Amino acid sequence: MGGVNILSIMNMLRKIRKSHEKYFKNYRRYASLVKSIMEEELGSDVKVFVFGSVVEGKAIPGASDIDVLVVSKKVPRTITEQSRLRSKFLLAINDLSAPFEIHFMDPIQFNSYKKLLGKLEEI
Repeated sequence: MGGVNILSIMNMLRKIRKSHEKYFKNYRRYASLVKSIMEEELGSDVKVFVFGSVVEGKAIPGASDIDVLVVSKKVPRTITEQSRLRSKFLLAINDLSAPFEIHFMDPIQFNSYKKLLGKLEEI
């Protein structure tokens, strides 16, 4: 019997969901840490918002991510710098696979796109 064991996959998915539940239950605390790190890196003009399924009450741990938006005049322009800042947060929580998607916009972009983002929760 070759192939993938369905029970193994189901168990793995349950473990992922269980390990991610703490992030969804405490997303505001983690988003506050994102804000602290970004203020340290980008300055005090940083605004941080959470949006998407988690603030709409539709998130599914293990399947959804937690969308965090960083708005700053000094927003990093390169993928490399954005990745460095994302990694700094993930290393701070000691979980490189945590379900956070950190997005970056400057204030002009934010004003153009904020209606498309749906419900926003400022941290």
